[in-house]
Amino acid sequence: MPNGNSRNTGNGRNYKQPAKKQPAKAGAARKSGSKPAGTAAQRRKKKEKNKKIALIVVLTVVIVALLVFLIVGVSMVYRTMVAEENDPGEVNLTQHTTTPAADRDKVAYYVLGLLGADEEDAPAESKPLEALSLLCWDKQKGTVNILQFPKDTYYGGETAKRMSDIWASPTPLDWCENCGQQLSESKISDGRHTVCGTTVTQKKGSSSQELLRMINNQFGLPVDGYFLIPQEALVKLVNLLGGVDVELESAITVEDVDYPAGVQTLGGEAALYYAMNTSGGINGDIERLVRQRKVMLGVFQRLVRQTEEQLANDSLGPLMNGSTPLLSDHTREEMIDILLSMKDIQPASMTAYILPGGSVSQDGGTYFAASRTALTTLLNEAFNPYGDPIQAGQLALAAESDGEPDTHMQVFSEIAVEQSGAVATTTEETASTTQAA
Repeated sequence: MPNGNSRNTGNGRNYKQPAKKQPAKAGAARKSGSKPAGTAAQRRKKKEKNKKIALIVVLTVVIVALLVFLIVGVSMVYRTMVAEENDPGEVNLTQHTTTPAADRDKVAYYVLGLLGADEEDAPAESKPLEALSLLCWDKQKGTVNILQFPKDTYYGGETAKRMSDIWASPTPLDWCENCGQQLSESKISDGRHTVCGTTVTQKKGSSSQELLRMINNQFGLPVDGYFLIPQEALVKLVNLLGGVDVELESAITVEDVDYPAGVQTLGGEAALYYAMNTSGGINGDIERLVRQRKVMLGVFQRLVRQTEEQLANDSLGPLMNGSTPLLSDHTREEMIDILLSMKDIQPASMTAYILPGGSVSQDGGTYFAASRTALTTLLNEAFNPYGDPIQAGQLALAAESDGEPDTHMQVFSEIAVEQSGAVATTTEETASTTQAA
């Protein structure tokens, strides 16, 4: 009988046993075009998520843009509504005329002033000018000429009728908040800026610029700087210098101290009283200006005889570091340089004049005004050594006097006395300088 195992060999035939059935692979499914259900669902979710993110981003951008628009718009409206009520401070925009560069080694012009009485918590910028003068320093000739202005000299400004009111009440500036600039009349129509349509507001003008431009316009002269001293600062300066020697026309009493007629060494308070006391009216003011020359000269004599170190450490330096410094557009170092450069000027080379003019009726009040003819002559003779001749028509005077002018011309050698006295001081700032150098 055949062997039972012969089926496996097929009696010598090449017979193969059928292969076992294998499970279908994923690759076959992909070849047939079908996709797994789980993968498609994930992709759909991913697309939906991306759409949501994009929508959120777009909405966020729109919201932020709307907020920015609202904030800017509300801010502009608010500024327009309240701008006239807010005080943005002094705006220093305009420029004044200074000495031409070619002449600066020959001549310099400075405005000198004394501010009104000190009041508690009142800033110096809000005080009127009790005394005002223009100093012309001819560096070539070594001379100094001083033009003094009566307190009631008419200015005729929008907010300042007198020259002495310019510092405390400068003319406001027309201003465009949107463009951030001062506007001239030609750029304003119906109360709005012609360029952008913004309602015009006003900012406080520049006290210093209006004061210096007044000298430019009304007197045809350049100005290279200003020095304004609060009254308390004058008291401190005189005490820092050890007092000031003046010749009194008559006896005075200040703070229970009697000063007989004749040459006396005055402390700060007495010097201030002597320089500022007046009987009132325009004539009384002119008498006061004449007396001020003695204090002015005495302070100058004591300052210019100090060394640079003394000026920095004993007088000008402590004053400028104190609570009531000089108001100026010059630094302390520049002030010291000027004083050192003037140290050789003698009283015989210094001359003072009162603005030539008289009383006028203006705006319902009585003021002082210059005589155009007399002023033009004085300016050309004493205050214009290197410029082109000043013509009467150049002077933009707000009012004029027809009276007989008196300049009260005085050479300082007529009033000079030796600065040798010294007074004891009690203030902390002056304790180390009770003796004059």
